[in-house]
Amino acid sequence: MLGNLAVSKGPLNKLRCLFFSSGTLPPKVVNSLGFSLTSVQASSCLKELKLANCSLSYLPDEIGNLISLQSLDLRQNNLITLPDRICNLTCLESLNLGCNNVSHLPSEIGRLTLLSYLNLGFLPEPEYPFCKSLKLQCKRSLTLPDSFWSLTGLWSLSFDGCDLSHLPREIGNLVSLMDLSLKGTNICTLPDSISNLDGLIILTLFDCAKLQSLPKLPRRCRVFAEDCASLESLPLELDQLGRKMTCSGSNKLVENDFANRLLKQLHRSKGLAEIEKVVDVTVPSVGDVPIWFPFQGKGSYISFVVPPLAKQKMLGVICNKIEKRVYPNMVQTFYTSTCQDQVWLRYTPQGYSGWHLEGGDEVEISILSDHASMVKNWGVDLIYEVDENITKTNENQEALIQYTSALNHNALGKNPLVFFSFQTTIGA
Repeated sequence: MLGNLAVSKGPLNKLRCLFFSSGTLPPKVVNSLGFSLTSVQASSCLKELKLANCSLSYLPDEIGNLISLQSLDLRQNNLITLPDRICNLTCLESLNLGCNNVSHLPSEIGRLTLLSYLNLGFLPEPEYPFCKSLKLQCKRSLTLPDSFWSLTGLWSLSFDGCDLSHLPREIGNLVSLMDLSLKGTNICTLPDSISNLDGLIILTLFDCAKLQSLPKLPRRCRVFAEDCASLESLPLELDQLGRKMTCSGSNKLVENDFANRLLKQLHRSKGLAEIEKVVDVTVPSVGDVPIWFPFQGKGSYISFVVPPLAKQKMLGVICNKIEKRVYPNMVQTFYTSTCQDQVWLRYTPQGYSGWHLEGGDEVEISILSDHASMVKNWGVDLIYEVDENITKTNENQEALIQYTSALNHNALGKNPLVFFSFQTTIGA
Protein backbone atom coordinates (compact mmCIF):
# COMPACT_ATOMS: atom_id res chain seq x y z
CA MET A 1 0.00 0.00 0.00
CA LEU A 2 1.18 3.50 -0.85
CA GLY A 3 1.46 5.73 2.20
CA ASN A 4 4.08 8.32 1.32
CA LEU A 5 4.83 9.48 -2.21
CA ALA A 6 8.45 10.45 -2.79
CA VAL A 7 9.65 11.47 -6.23
CA SER A 8 12.85 13.25 -5.31
CA LYS A 9 15.16 10.62 -6.68
CA GLY A 10 15.25 7.58 -8.87
CA PRO A 11 13.18 7.03 -12.03
CA LEU A 12 10.27 9.20 -10.79
CA ASN A 13 12.21 12.46 -10.79
CA LYS A 14 11.16 13.10 -14.42
CA LEU A 15 7.54 12.16 -13.89
CA ARG A 16 5.19 14.55 -15.69
CA CYS A 17 1.71 13.12 -14.91
CA LEU A 18 0.49 11.28 -11.83
CA PHE A 19 -3.07 9.95 -11.45
CA PHE A 20 -4.64 8.34 -8.40
CA SER A 21 -8.22 7.38 -7.67
CA SER A 22 -10.22 5.56 -5.01
CA GLY A 23 -9.20 2.32 -6.68
CA THR A 24 -5.47 2.94 -6.20
CA LEU A 25 -5.26 4.67 -2.82
CA PRO A 26 -6.87 2.97 0.19
CA PRO A 27 -8.79 5.59 2.23
CA LYS A 28 -6.95 4.90 5.48
CA VAL A 29 -3.50 5.65 4.05
CA VAL A 30 -4.32 8.62 1.84
CA ASN A 31 -4.06 11.01 4.79
CA SER A 32 -0.33 10.27 5.01
CA LEU A 33 0.30 11.23 1.41
CA GLY A 34 3.36 13.48 1.20
CA PHE A 35 5.68 15.08 -1.36
CA SER A 36 9.42 15.05 -0.66
CA LEU A 37 10.29 17.31 -3.56
CA THR A 38 12.81 20.12 -3.58
CA SER A 39 11.90 23.16 -5.64
CA VAL A 40 14.80 22.57 -8.04
CA GLN A 41 13.82 18.98 -8.67
CA ALA A 42 10.15 19.82 -8.93
CA SER A 43 10.66 22.58 -11.46
CA SER A 44 11.47 20.08 -14.18
CA CYS A 45 9.04 17.25 -13.44
CA LEU A 46 5.38 17.00 -12.44
CA LYS A 47 2.94 18.91 -14.66
CA GLU A 48 -0.35 17.17 -13.86
CA LEU A 49 -1.57 15.63 -10.61
CA LYS A 50 -4.95 13.94 -10.24
CA LEU A 51 -6.15 12.91 -6.79
CA ALA A 52 -9.88 12.75 -7.44
CA ASN A 53 -12.13 10.69 -5.14
CA CYS A 54 -9.33 9.61 -2.81
CA SER A 55 -10.96 10.44 0.55
CA LEU A 56 -8.23 13.04 1.01
CA SER A 57 -8.85 15.17 4.12
CA TYR A 58 -5.88 17.54 3.84
CA LEU A 59 -2.99 18.54 1.61
CA PRO A 60 0.49 18.79 3.06
CA ASP A 61 2.44 22.04 2.78
CA GLU A 62 4.86 20.26 0.46
CA ILE A 63 2.29 20.56 -2.32
CA GLY A 64 3.80 24.00 -2.77
CA ASN A 65 7.05 22.42 -3.94
CA LEU A 66 5.44 21.23 -7.17
CA ILE A 67 6.13 24.56 -8.79
CA SER A 68 5.86 23.20 -12.35
CA LEU A 69 2.36 21.86 -11.77
CA GLN A 70 -0.16 23.01 -14.39
CA SER A 71 -3.20 20.90 -13.53
CA LEU A 72 -4.40 19.81 -10.08
CA ASP A 73 -7.56 17.71 -9.75
CA LEU A 74 -8.79 17.34 -6.15
CA ARG A 75 -12.51 16.85 -6.73
CA GLN A 76 -14.66 14.53 -4.60
CA ASN A 77 -12.46 14.52 -1.52
CA ASN A 78 -12.95 15.68 2.09
CA LEU A 79 -10.79 18.79 2.01
CA ILE A 80 -11.82 21.56 4.40
CA THR A 81 -8.99 23.98 3.71
CA LEU A 82 -6.01 24.45 1.45
CA PRO A 83 -2.43 25.09 2.58
CA ASP A 84 -1.16 28.62 1.98
CA ARG A 85 1.78 27.22 0.04
CA ILE A 86 -0.53 26.14 -2.76
CA CYS A 87 -0.19 29.77 -3.86
CA ASN A 88 3.41 28.92 -4.87
CA LEU A 89 2.04 26.98 -7.85
CA THR A 90 2.29 29.96 -10.16
CA CYS A 91 2.27 27.72 -13.26
CA LEU A 92 -1.12 26.28 -12.32
CA GLU A 93 -3.73 26.61 -15.07
CA SER A 94 -6.46 24.26 -13.84
CA LEU A 95 -7.67 23.69 -10.27
CA ASN A 96 -10.63 21.40 -9.62
CA LEU A 97 -11.97 21.52 -6.04
CA GLY A 98 -15.46 20.30 -6.88
CA CYS A 99 -17.35 18.33 -4.21
CA ASN A 100 -15.10 19.18 -1.26
CA ASN A 101 -15.85 21.10 1.94
CA VAL A 102 -13.46 24.00 1.40
CA SER A 103 -15.06 27.08 2.99
CA HIS A 104 -12.34 29.62 2.25
CA LEU A 105 -9.37 30.08 -0.03
CA PRO A 106 -5.85 31.21 0.90
CA SER A 107 -5.53 34.99 1.07
CA GLU A 108 -2.85 35.02 -1.66
CA ILE A 109 -4.79 32.93 -4.18
CA GLY A 110 -4.48 35.89 -6.55
CA ARG A 111 -0.86 34.93 -7.16
CA LEU A 112 -2.08 32.13 -9.45
CA THR A 113 -2.22 34.50 -12.39
CA LEU A 114 -2.17 31.73 -15.03
CA LEU A 115 -5.23 30.00 -13.58
CA SER A 116 -7.88 29.66 -16.28
CA TYR A 117 -10.17 26.91 -14.90
CA LEU A 118 -11.45 26.88 -11.32
CA ASN A 119 -14.21 24.63 -9.97
CA LEU A 120 -15.38 25.49 -6.46
CA GLY A 121 -18.76 23.85 -6.89
CA PHE A 122 -20.46 21.32 -4.67
CA LEU A 123 -22.54 19.51 -7.28
CA PRO A 124 -21.42 16.10 -8.59
CA GLU A 125 -21.35 15.65 -12.32
CA PRO A 126 -24.76 14.40 -13.55
CA GLU A 127 -24.93 10.67 -13.95
CA TYR A 128 -27.07 11.14 -17.05
CA PRO A 129 -26.23 13.71 -19.73
CA PHE A 130 -29.87 14.76 -20.21
CA CYS A 131 -30.44 15.60 -16.56
CA LYS A 132 -30.90 19.34 -16.19
CA SER A 133 -29.62 19.75 -12.64
CA LEU A 134 -29.67 18.26 -9.20
CA LYS A 135 -31.84 19.55 -6.38
CA LEU A 136 -29.56 20.33 -3.45
CA GLN A 137 -30.18 18.95 0.02
CA CYS A 138 -27.62 21.32 1.58
CA LYS A 139 -25.33 24.17 0.59
CA ARG A 140 -21.73 24.91 1.54
CA SER A 141 -20.59 28.36 2.67
CA LEU A 142 -17.68 29.91 0.82
CA THR A 143 -15.61 32.99 1.62
CA LEU A 144 -13.48 34.54 -1.10
CA PRO A 145 -10.42 36.71 -0.33
CA ASP A 146 -9.99 40.10 -2.01
CA SER A 147 -7.12 38.78 -4.12
CA PHE A 148 -9.50 36.29 -5.77
CA TRP A 149 -10.78 39.03 -8.06
CA SER A 150 -7.25 39.47 -9.43
CA LEU A 151 -7.50 36.15 -11.28
CA THR A 152 -8.04 37.92 -14.58
CA GLY A 153 -6.99 34.87 -16.61
CA LEU A 154 -9.99 32.80 -15.47
CA TRP A 155 -12.20 31.66 -18.34
CA SER A 156 -14.26 29.03 -16.48
CA LEU A 157 -15.56 29.47 -12.93
CA SER A 158 -18.07 27.32 -11.03
CA PHE A 159 -19.74 28.09 -7.69
CA ASP A 160 -22.40 25.38 -8.08
CA GLY A 161 -24.12 24.51 -4.82
CA CYS A 162 -22.29 27.12 -2.73
CA ASP A 163 -24.14 29.20 -0.14
CA LEU A 164 -23.40 32.34 -2.11
CA SER A 165 -25.97 35.13 -1.77
CA HIS A 166 -24.25 37.77 -3.91
CA LEU A 167 -21.29 38.47 -6.13
CA PRO A 168 -19.31 41.68 -5.58
CA ARG A 169 -18.94 44.23 -8.35
CA GLU A 170 -15.33 43.03 -8.69
CA ILE A 171 -16.68 40.09 -10.74
CA GLY A 172 -16.38 42.60 -13.58
CA ASN A 173 -12.59 42.40 -13.20
CA LEU A 174 -12.53 38.82 -14.54
CA VAL A 175 -12.35 40.05 -18.11
CA SER A 176 -11.35 36.64 -19.57
CA LEU A 177 -14.38 34.84 -18.14
CA MET A 178 -16.34 32.83 -20.71
CA ASP A 179 -18.26 30.35 -18.53
CA LEU A 180 -19.80 31.24 -15.15
CA SER A 181 -21.91 28.64 -13.33
CA LEU A 182 -24.01 29.46 -10.25
CA LYS A 183 -26.34 26.45 -10.19
CA GLY A 184 -28.17 25.94 -6.92
CA THR A 185 -26.72 28.99 -5.16
CA ASN A 186 -28.61 31.51 -3.01
CA ILE A 187 -27.77 34.36 -5.36
CA CYS A 188 -30.48 37.08 -5.36
CA THR A 189 -29.21 39.21 -8.23
CA LEU A 190 -26.06 39.93 -10.18
CA PRO A 191 -24.05 43.17 -10.04
CA ASP A 192 -24.29 45.59 -12.96
CA SER A 193 -20.58 45.02 -13.59
CA ILE A 194 -21.44 41.62 -15.12
CA SER A 195 -22.12 43.56 -18.31
CA ASN A 196 -18.37 44.35 -18.47
CA LEU A 197 -17.63 40.70 -19.25
CA ASP A 198 -17.81 41.02 -23.02
CA GLY A 199 -16.37 37.52 -23.50
CA LEU A 200 -18.95 35.77 -21.28
CA ILE A 201 -20.65 33.10 -23.40
CA ILE A 202 -22.43 30.87 -20.86
CA LEU A 203 -24.15 31.92 -17.63
CA THR A 204 -25.80 29.03 -15.80
CA LEU A 205 -28.37 29.79 -13.09
CA PHE A 206 -30.40 26.57 -12.78
CA ASP A 207 -32.31 26.17 -9.52
CA CYS A 208 -31.36 29.55 -8.03
CA ALA A 209 -34.49 29.71 -5.88
CA LYS A 210 -33.77 33.20 -4.49
CA LEU A 211 -32.80 34.87 -7.77
CA GLN A 212 -35.14 37.85 -8.24
CA SER A 213 -33.72 39.88 -11.10
CA LEU A 214 -31.02 40.10 -13.73
CA PRO A 215 -29.22 43.24 -14.94
CA LYS A 216 -28.05 44.12 -18.43
CA LEU A 217 -26.11 41.14 -19.76
CA PRO A 218 -23.22 40.83 -22.21
CA ARG A 219 -24.39 40.59 -25.80
CA ARG A 220 -22.77 37.20 -26.54
CA CYS A 221 -24.08 35.57 -23.35
CA ARG A 222 -26.36 32.51 -23.31
CA VAL A 223 -28.31 32.52 -20.05
CA PHE A 224 -29.88 29.37 -18.60
CA ALA A 225 -32.08 30.43 -15.67
CA GLU A 226 -34.54 27.56 -15.46
CA ASP A 227 -36.46 26.74 -12.27
CA CYS A 228 -35.68 30.10 -10.65
CA ALA A 229 -38.99 30.41 -8.82
CA SER A 230 -38.42 33.97 -7.51
CA LEU A 231 -37.24 35.49 -10.80
CA GLU A 232 -39.58 38.38 -11.55
CA SER A 233 -37.57 41.02 -13.41
CA LEU A 234 -35.48 41.03 -16.60
CA PRO A 235 -34.27 43.90 -18.78
CA LEU A 236 -36.94 45.11 -21.21
CA GLU A 237 -34.38 45.98 -23.90
CA LEU A 238 -33.83 43.03 -26.24
CA ASP A 239 -30.16 43.90 -26.72
CA GLN A 240 -29.61 43.57 -22.94
CA LEU A 241 -30.82 39.97 -22.66
CA GLY A 242 -27.76 38.33 -24.19
CA ARG A 243 -27.89 36.11 -27.24
CA LYS A 244 -30.10 33.46 -25.63
CA MET A 245 -32.28 33.70 -22.53
CA THR A 246 -34.12 30.66 -21.15
CA CYS A 247 -36.27 31.11 -18.03
CA SER A 248 -38.63 28.11 -17.98
CA GLY A 249 -40.22 27.58 -14.58
CA SER A 250 -40.02 31.25 -13.55
CA ASN A 251 -43.74 31.82 -13.07
CA LYS A 252 -43.40 35.28 -11.57
CA LEU A 253 -42.45 36.48 -15.05
CA VAL A 254 -45.95 35.42 -16.10
CA GLU A 255 -47.49 37.38 -13.22
CA ASN A 256 -45.54 40.46 -14.33
CA ASP A 257 -46.54 39.92 -18.00
CA PHE A 258 -42.89 40.14 -19.02
CA ALA A 259 -43.31 38.70 -22.55
CA ASN A 260 -45.96 41.22 -23.61
CA ARG A 261 -44.13 44.12 -21.97
CA LEU A 262 -40.98 43.18 -23.89
CA LEU A 263 -42.86 43.07 -27.19
CA LYS A 264 -44.52 46.40 -26.57
CA GLN A 265 -41.14 47.92 -25.75
CA LEU A 266 -39.63 46.90 -29.09
CA HIS A 267 -40.90 49.93 -30.97
CA ARG A 268 -39.10 52.19 -28.49
CA SER A 269 -35.92 50.14 -28.22
CA LYS A 270 -32.76 51.91 -29.33
CA GLY A 271 -30.37 48.97 -29.22
CA LEU A 272 -31.79 46.76 -31.97
CA ALA A 273 -29.70 48.43 -34.68
CA GLU A 274 -26.55 47.20 -32.92
CA ILE A 275 -27.60 43.53 -32.77
CA GLU A 276 -25.74 41.43 -35.33
CA LYS A 277 -26.73 37.90 -34.26
CA VAL A 278 -30.02 36.11 -33.67
CA VAL A 279 -31.49 36.68 -30.19
CA ASP A 280 -33.70 34.00 -28.59
CA VAL A 281 -35.82 34.53 -25.47
CA THR A 282 -37.89 31.75 -23.89
CA VAL A 283 -40.09 32.57 -20.91
CA PRO A 284 -43.31 31.21 -19.37
CA SER A 285 -46.42 32.88 -20.72
CA VAL A 286 -50.15 32.60 -21.18
CA GLY A 287 -52.42 33.67 -24.00
CA ASP A 288 -51.89 33.92 -27.73
CA VAL A 289 -49.60 35.74 -30.12
CA PRO A 290 -50.45 39.47 -29.85
CA ILE A 291 -53.22 40.50 -32.22
CA TRP A 292 -51.08 43.27 -33.68
CA PHE A 293 -48.59 40.78 -35.14
CA PRO A 294 -49.38 41.21 -38.86
CA PHE A 295 -48.45 37.69 -39.97
CA GLN A 296 -50.13 34.82 -38.14
CA GLY A 297 -51.39 31.45 -39.28
CA LYS A 298 -51.54 27.67 -39.13
CA GLY A 299 -49.29 25.04 -40.59
CA SER A 300 -45.55 24.50 -40.62
CA TYR A 301 -44.67 27.67 -42.50
CA ILE A 302 -45.70 31.25 -43.16
CA SER A 303 -45.54 32.86 -46.60
CA PHE A 304 -45.88 36.58 -47.25
CA VAL A 305 -44.69 39.41 -49.43
CA VAL A 306 -42.66 42.13 -47.74
CA PRO A 307 -44.60 45.41 -48.10
CA PRO A 308 -42.94 48.49 -49.68
CA LEU A 309 -40.47 49.97 -47.22
CA ALA A 310 -40.52 53.52 -48.61
CA LYS A 311 -37.74 55.35 -46.76
CA GLN A 312 -37.93 53.10 -43.75
CA LYS A 313 -34.95 50.95 -42.82
CA MET A 314 -35.80 47.42 -41.78
CA LEU A 315 -33.90 46.29 -38.70
CA GLY A 316 -35.07 42.69 -38.48
CA VAL A 317 -37.79 40.12 -37.99
CA ILE A 318 -39.35 39.12 -34.68
CA CYS A 319 -41.02 35.71 -34.39
CA ASN A 320 -43.39 34.93 -31.54
CA LYS A 321 -44.44 31.36 -30.82
CA ILE A 322 -46.64 30.02 -28.03
CA GLU A 323 -45.99 26.38 -27.22
CA LYS A 324 -46.70 23.82 -24.56
CA ARG A 325 -43.55 22.10 -23.34
CA VAL A 326 -43.59 18.60 -21.95
CA TYR A 327 -40.71 17.14 -19.95
CA PRO A 328 -41.22 13.37 -19.60
CA ASN A 329 -40.48 11.92 -16.18
CA MET A 330 -37.60 9.74 -17.30
CA VAL A 331 -35.43 9.85 -14.18
CA GLN A 332 -37.42 10.46 -11.02
CA THR A 333 -34.29 11.32 -9.04
CA PHE A 334 -33.49 14.35 -11.12
CA TYR A 335 -36.64 15.96 -12.43
CA THR A 336 -40.36 15.44 -12.71
CA SER A 337 -42.74 15.79 -15.60
CA THR A 338 -43.97 19.32 -16.26
CA CYS A 339 -46.28 20.80 -18.84
CA GLN A 340 -46.24 24.57 -19.24
CA ASP A 341 -47.00 27.19 -21.85
CA GLN A 342 -43.95 29.04 -23.10
CA VAL A 343 -43.43 31.97 -25.39
CA TRP A 344 -40.39 31.89 -27.63
CA LEU A 345 -39.28 35.15 -29.20
CA ARG A 346 -36.66 35.17 -31.92
CA TYR A 347 -35.24 38.37 -33.34
CA THR A 348 -33.29 37.96 -36.57
CA PRO A 349 -31.47 41.14 -37.59
CA GLN A 350 -31.39 42.36 -41.15
CA GLY A 351 -28.23 41.11 -42.86
CA TYR A 352 -27.79 38.08 -40.62
CA SER A 353 -26.30 35.10 -42.46
CA GLY A 354 -26.40 37.02 -45.72
CA TRP A 355 -30.16 37.51 -46.04
CA HIS A 356 -31.54 40.97 -46.64
CA LEU A 357 -35.23 41.75 -47.00
CA GLU A 358 -36.59 44.44 -49.28
CA GLY A 359 -40.05 45.54 -50.29
CA GLY A 360 -41.65 43.04 -52.69
CA ASP A 361 -39.57 40.04 -51.54
CA GLU A 362 -41.45 36.76 -51.21
CA VAL A 363 -40.61 35.21 -47.86
CA GLU A 364 -41.26 31.75 -46.47
CA ILE A 365 -40.56 31.08 -42.81
CA SER A 366 -40.78 27.47 -41.69
CA ILE A 367 -40.82 26.02 -38.20
CA LEU A 368 -39.59 22.65 -37.00
CA SER A 369 -40.41 21.17 -33.61
CA ASP A 370 -39.38 18.03 -31.81
CA HIS A 371 -41.92 15.69 -30.23
CA ALA A 372 -41.61 17.12 -26.71
CA SER A 373 -43.57 20.24 -27.51
CA MET A 374 -46.83 21.26 -29.08
CA VAL A 375 -46.84 24.55 -30.96
CA LYS A 376 -50.13 26.31 -30.26
CA ASN A 377 -49.73 29.39 -32.45
CA TRP A 378 -47.08 31.69 -33.81
CA GLY A 379 -46.63 34.91 -35.71
CA VAL A 380 -44.11 37.17 -37.40
CA ASP A 381 -43.57 40.93 -37.30
CA LEU A 382 -41.14 43.15 -39.21
CA ILE A 383 -39.26 45.80 -37.26
CA TYR A 384 -38.37 49.14 -38.85
CA GLU A 385 -36.33 52.16 -37.94
CA VAL A 386 -37.80 55.61 -38.52
CA ASP A 387 -36.11 58.87 -37.50
CA GLU A 388 -33.72 57.01 -35.19
CA ASN A 389 -36.64 55.33 -33.44
CA ILE A 390 -37.96 51.82 -33.83
CA THR A 391 -41.53 51.26 -34.96
CA LYS A 392 -43.36 48.11 -35.83
CA THR A 393 -44.80 47.52 -39.29
CA ASN A 394 -47.65 49.77 -40.23
CA GLU A 395 -51.13 48.47 -39.90
CA ASN A 396 -51.98 48.26 -43.61
CA GLN A 397 -49.42 45.52 -44.28
CA GLU A 398 -51.06 42.69 -46.14
CA ALA A 399 -49.92 39.11 -46.02
CA LEU A 400 -51.23 35.61 -46.00
CA ILE A 401 -50.82 34.19 -42.54
CA GLN A 402 -51.23 30.76 -41.22
CA TYR A 403 -51.26 29.40 -37.68
CA THR A 404 -48.97 26.55 -36.69
CA SER A 405 -50.08 23.50 -34.90
CA ALA A 406 -47.83 20.52 -34.31
CA LEU A 407 -48.81 17.24 -32.69
CA ASN A 408 -47.28 16.45 -29.32
CA HIS A 409 -46.08 12.86 -29.50
CA ASN A 410 -44.76 12.89 -25.92
CA ALA A 411 -41.39 11.64 -27.08
CA LEU A 412 -38.28 11.52 -24.93
CA GLY A 413 -36.20 14.61 -24.36
CA LYS A 414 -35.26 17.29 -21.87
CA ASN A 415 -35.98 20.38 -23.93
CA PRO A 416 -37.72 20.77 -27.25
CA LEU A 417 -35.50 21.52 -30.20
CA VAL A 418 -37.45 24.18 -32.02
CA PHE A 419 -36.08 26.61 -34.57
CA PHE A 420 -37.05 28.79 -37.49
CA SER A 421 -35.41 28.66 -40.90
CA PHE A 422 -35.66 31.71 -43.15
CA GLN A 423 -35.84 31.41 -46.93
CA THR A 424 -36.05 34.55 -49.01
CA THR A 425 -36.92 34.81 -52.70
CA ILE A 426 -36.34 38.19 -54.33
CA GLY A 427 -39.50 39.33 -56.08
CA ALA A 428 -39.49 40.01 -59.79
